[in-house]
Amino acid sequence: MIRLRASQPEFVHAGRACSIALALTSILVAPMIVTSGSLHNHLQKIYATFFGLMVAVTLLGMFSRRVWALAVKAGLAGGLILFFLLVFSFNNRVQSFLQGLFGTGDETHFLHFLAIVLVALVAARHQLKAVHQRQSGKRHCATGGKQPVLIDPSARSSAVQEEPSPAYA
Repeated sequence: MIRLRASQPEFVHAGRACSIALALTSILVAPMIVTSGSLHNHLQKIYATFFGLMVAVTLLGMFSRRVWALAVKAGLAGGLILFFLLVFSFNNRVQSFLQGLFGTGDETHFLHFLAIVLVALVAARHQLKAVHQRQSGKRHCATGGKQPVLIDPSARSSAVQEEPSPAYA
């Protein structure tokens, strides 16, 4: 993809191709900016899309002892799609539904949708964990379902009061 020893005509050709791609992207994004009110609002929505998902993953790592990498990746992808659908694709329909539900004429801010996505991701993670535990037939604890291993049973401190494992009995 990147050629350090490209000739001058190849650099010019690559520059033109990048300019055309950037121009086409700008043409496709421009209608979204017009409907969001301002460029600042549109950029805030885009930043919230990724920042909110990273906060969800960070909180999941902080408050969970065991996390599947696949669950994190699925949560990132699912959260991105859900937030995009709520805020960018079906915003008018979702806004009118919420206005009718709450009996208000005010629009719901996109950060409220971010909180809804965060709660949905946490709920989905707990559901996936429960399904996995039912399928595997056991609950995972902090040690992964195993007994704690003592390296030297005679070197116990007073703070550690575990029962010796069967290997030392």
